[in-house]
Amino acid sequence: MSNVEVTCFVVYISPAGTTRHVAGVIENRLDAAGCSVVACDLGQHHDCSDILDRIAATNGKCCLFIGTPVYAFHAVPPVMKFIEKLPASGGYAVPFAVWGGVTSGIALHEMGERLTSGGCKVPGAGLVLAEHSLTWQFESPLCSGHPGPEDDAAVARLVDSVVSSLASDAPRELPLSDLLNQPEEMLPVMQQMTVAVAGTKLPPRTINQDVCTQCGVCMEQCPTGAMRLDTWPVYDDNCIYCYKCLRVCPEQAIEADFSMMEAFFKEKLAGAKETAETRIFIPTGADS
Repeated sequence: MSNVEVTCFVVYISPAGTTRHVAGVIENRLDAAGCSVVACDLGQHHDCSDILDRIAATNGKCCLFIGTPVYAFHAVPPVMKFIEKLPASGGYAVPFAVWGGVTSGIALHEMGERLTSGGCKVPGAGLVLAEHSLTWQFESPLCSGHPGPEDDAAVARLVDSVVSSLASDAPRELPLSDLLNQPEEMLPVMQQMTVAVAGTKLPPRTINQDVCTQCGVCMEQCPTGAMRLDTWPVYDDNCIYCYKCLRVCPEQAIEADFSMMEAFFKEKLAGAKETAETRIFIPTGADS
């Protein structure tokens, strides 16, 4: 793709803000490299038709950086739905996933599979460590301080590698097998798990009607558009159990008891099979 102008798109969803941080690092690095960049937060723009149209208009002369937090081993549904809607004109795509140190699941691999089956080439990928999004109320949140400067530097190296590859005569592609690093015996469990099933194991949310003012902030800020006001806030099947509604409620009227979860998450982290770190994936022989 040498001597061809490539438009870069950075598309992501970020209920807790950490995926947005990573997307910002990518956007700034691309901008510094002189690339044309279009960014979109799916949590704010549920109708992504405009971005899809702009990607289609490039006729494959584009590189999509597509990001998700890891929930219940997977990329979140809005991100996978966006990938499914991508035009078949091809182009390049770089999946990146943000995880809280317990397990990165199979998010990167399933994103890579879906992207390549739709005609995209994958010149790199990233797995970025971040504070676990469900532990913000804990005295010591899991992986607190991440993503930090070292994580940002790794993301910048990924972007540099991709930009260098796209400027070459023969951009290298990443083997998708590089993105599947879970124990084989765990794959069936991870593949069968869904966000909806995982949600049944998490603390239920209740509305404190004595303090709820029906202001609608929770509904406006819900990253999947899963809330509506029916006198009081209610949830629909699009909910991904990110608990952003708890974070943003100005009256703290949405409640969930996480007191029993702190020991659970710390036990999971202690028994984790993966090293809690940021990792970038680039083809063998590519510049890093």
